[in-house]
Amino acid sequence: MKSDGQESLSKEQRGSDDHSSVEEEIASLHAKVAALEEDLKKSRQEASDYQQLYQQLEKELKDLKDSEQQMKPKRMKILSDLLISVSKAERQEARLKVRQDSLRLGNVGVIRAGTIISETWEDGQALKDLNAHLVWSSLFLLILLHKYHSDSCFVDFTTL
Repeated sequence: MKSDGQESLSKEQRGSDDHSSVEEEIASLHAKVAALEEDLKKSRQEASDYQQLYQQLEKELKDLKDSEQQMKPKRMKILSDLLISVSKAERQEARLKVRQDSLRLGNVGVIRAGTIISETWEDGQALKDLNAHLVWSSLFLLILLHKYHSDSCFVDFTTL
C-alpha cells in the first residue's frame, strides 16, 4: 500500500497536472481568441475596403451617366448635321444626273420674243443621234425601194 506521503504527492501531482492542463486550455483559448480577433480585424478591413470600392464605383457610374447626358445633345446635333449633309449631297447628285440626262435626252428651253415667253423642246445628243440614224435608215430604204422598182426586183447590195 501506499503511504500517506505518496498519496498526497500523487494528489498534488494530479492537481498540478489538472492545473497545467487548465492553463494549457486557457492558453489555447487565448490563442484562438487572438486568432479570431485578428480574423475579425481583417474581415472588418476587407468590409471597409469593399465599402470604399463600392462608393468609388457608384461615383464613377454617376459620373458616366452625367457624361452620357451631356454628350446626348452633342451626338444628336452631329447626327442631325450628318443627315442634312447626306441629304444635300443626294439632292446635288440627283440634280447633276438630271442635268446630264437633259444634255443627253433634251430639255425644255425658254424663248423670249419681246414680251412673249414660250417654251420649246430642245433635243439632246441622244435624240439627235437617233434622228440622224432614222434619216439614214429612211434614205437607205428609199434607195432600196427605188432600186427594187427600177431593177425588176434585183438589188445588188455590193453597190450600195
